[in-house]
Amino acid sequence: MRPSLKTLCAGVVTVVALCGCDKVKEKLYATTEAAVDQSWVRDSAFVARSPRLLFRTVKKDAETLTIPIGVLSNSGIRTLRMSKRGWNYLDVVTLNAGQPLTPVQDGLPASAAKVRQRMWENAASPVDTITGCPNMIPAVKVSLPAGTHLAVMNYSLPTTMKSLSSGEVEDAVSSIPQLVAPMIGIRAGQLSQYTRRLHQVLRIDEPPAVLAEYHDESAQTDTSVVATRRPRHLIIVMEKGVYGYRPGWVYSTTGKPNERPILRFLEAMDADGDGRAELFFDVNTPIGPHLLVFRKKLDAWTEMWRRPPVRCDV
Repeated sequence: MRPSLKTLCAGVVTVVALCGCDKVKEKLYATTEAAVDQSWVRDSAFVARSPRLLFRTVKKDAETLTIPIGVLSNSGIRTLRMSKRGWNYLDVVTLNAGQPLTPVQDGLPASAAKVRQRMWENAASPVDTITGCPNMIPAVKVSLPAGTHLAVMNYSLPTTMKSLSSGEVEDAVSSIPQLVAPMIGIRAGQLSQYTRRLHQVLRIDEPPAVLAEYHDESAQTDTSVVATRRPRHLIIVMEKGVYGYRPGWVYSTTGKPNERPILRFLEAMDADGDGRAELFFDVNTPIGPHLLVFRKKLDAWTEMWRRPPVRCDV
């Protein structure tokens, strides 16, 4: 028996209705997904985990401000990026007044400081502003010890590590004039022209390394042959071996344009929890100043992380 016209029409209407429902569902789901701010879901979950944060101090007029720049983990440092809503949430939840911040000095934690004022505590008068910036990275006011460049939050630094006496530090670098200087074009006696700074690079299960900075700011005589130019800026890491301290890393430059940039040492801090301190430097690059971090891996010092001093997260 053939279906009646009425039955056929009913079937057609049902199919059309079902198709219409599917279309409505698709639009509904799409609208719902669009309504969920995925960046906010990610950022709020991140803040809720009480992340291990790395902070850098910056000068702003007569004030020293502290800004979050990275996330610390066993694999190293990750640049911290968030949406505007995420930064505001971090400011309210994590950077509010009274929150503890640990200054880093010579690789060890100094006495904990507390946030005095968060970025948007006073919405009408934020701690800092950048004209035209749609997504500002928050800065906070913290009273830190003089000379502090780095601070951490929710991150445990070793409280005690073996260090060298001043005499042992001098012994560690005593071979530089004979072992290193001649190899990089510095004649005997010329090192006395350089300003020298010595820093201990602490390690948990090993003797400390000693980082020696040499800077000669005197005027240079130009020459077209790079090899004949005496380097004016040196970074030398002396490490303990079987036969005493020997150079483990040598970085030298004249500081001239189009040559290797000058590294300015900031701090030595264990940023990945492996018991060995990484080396933090300020460096001017062709695209602007950066924070540059080196770590010891497979008996060689290699770049681990770099970050420009960006305050506008776009």
